[in-house]
Amino acid sequence: MMATTYDNRVPAWFWIVAGLGLVWNAIGAAFYLGSVGVLGGPFAPPPGMPAMPVWATAGYAIGVWGSVAAMIGLLMRARWARLLLWVALAALIVDWAWVFFMSGAGIQPLGICVLLIALLLALMGELAMKRGWLR
Repeated sequence: MMATTYDNRVPAWFWIVAGLGLVWNAIGAAFYLGSVGVLGGPFAPPPGMPAMPVWATAGYAIGVWGSVAAMIGLLMRARWARLLLWVALAALIVDWAWVFFMSGAGIQPLGICVLLIALLLALMGELAMKRGWLR
């Protein structure tokens, strides 16, 4: 009879955090679609917000869509998700740097929260890779 090991079992908290991360990033994607005029209402940019330059909009797009794809990848336990989380974080830093320092809006609590969550999700991807949860 063959022994079964569960050393690489993925803990429940991983699935919960990855699922919540996907929801969080999907909301971010909706706000991106609002910023480029696809969605309106609560997803539209605040009145008086200056138009983003192309490079900041590209950072925003890569950050949110990369994060959505990376969270789907984590839920699939795909190795590529780890790298994509870091790429998305770098792109979000570019986007929020414009908001913080060039848009006139100043440091925004939401931006700090977005960047902190993106960093924590990237670190979770590193932990998942280290523990052998990604294939």
